Formats: sequence, structure tokens, C-alpha cells
Amino acid sequence: MHRSSITILIIAAVIIGLVGIAYFTGAISFGNRTGDLQTETDADAGLQTVSGTTPSSLTTFEEALDQLQQHLKGTPSSSNFTLHYIRGTDLDFQGRAAHWVFGVRYDNQSVLMYFDAPGWRSVSWEGAAPEKEIVVGSFVSPNSIIMRNRRVLSASDPKQEGLIRRIDLMNGKYTVIIERQGTQQIYVFDAESGVLIP
Repeated sequence: MHRSSITILIIAAVIIGLVGIAYFTGAISFGNRTGDLQTETDADAGLQTVSGTTPSSLTTFEEALDQLQQHLKGTPSSSNFTLHYIRGTDLDFQGRAAHWVFGVRYDNQSVLMYFDAPGWRSVSWEGAAPEKEIVVGSFVSPNSIIMRNRRVLSASDPKQEGLIRRIDLMNGKYTVIIERQGTQQIYVFDAESGVLIP
């Protein structure tokens, strides 16, 4: 074997070794779908935060809910699911979100269903799921909360609207988190009336 060939093989082996080390230490991500879910759980609902790049298409709550019902319809054990938590992330001011999360219960288990442009994925809900069931039709929709309260959420200045990072619904209340000029502001609304809670 020529000396140049041996040199190339040694260089290739070193590169492969470095890539392997980087992979196992977490320095490089290889696009694993679960990489979209942070490992740090949120204290408020015991679930993992959806993060990462925003998909090119945004989805309304109604569209995501319809997709959830269609998705679970194909699973006999989950046909009688109950809804206990809703989250939208990276929303526009029409209430369309890059990701939706539904906390559901069926067949004596609690599951978080994540929906975005590529489709569905689910994880076991490790935290304590809220006891109160969210009954569809008994609350103001997330997009209505945002559109009705746009003036409040934009601090009465359209130029300072900021970014809607998150909207959560559980236990009868919406929590909306706005990021504006590097700081986060939190607003809480009654889910049945849509009224801002001071």
C-alpha cells in the first residue's frame, strides 16, 4: 500500500473518531425528531416545551383539533379520549401556531400529542395532568382570545406587538406569553369569557 493511501486512511479514521465523540457528547445534532423537544420539563404542566425552527405553515387551533380527532379515531383504545391541556407556540396575531400540543387521557394513561407541519408525535405525560377536563365548545378558542385582545397584547401600540411565544389553556385559564424588546410579558384570561384577569 502506498504511503499516501496510508496517510488518507489515518486522516479518515481521525475524522470518524472526532465525529463519533461529538455525537455522543451532544455537540452535533443529526436531526432526530425528538430533538425538537427540550429535555427540561415545565413546572406548570409537567410537559416538555416544543422549540426549534418555525415550520413554514401555521395552523389554527380548529384545524389542529380536527387533525387530533382524526388521528385518534384510528386507535380504538383512544376513541373516548378526554382533553386536559392545550398549548400553541410561536403564534401570529390571528392565533395560528407553528406547533400545537394537546394533553389527552385515554385508556388510563396521559399522553401529550404534538402537532406541527410534519404531522403528529406523542410522548407519555410524565408530569401531573390537570384534573379539569377541557370540554370543546365550552371555552373561547385560542385564536379568538388573541384577536379579541390584540390591543391589550400589543400594549396599545401595533409597532410594539412583539412575538407570541406561547398560549396555554388549563384549569379554566389561558396564559399568553409575549416577547417584546427582549423581555417576556404574561397575560392571563378567563377561558369561558375571554376577559383579562388582572
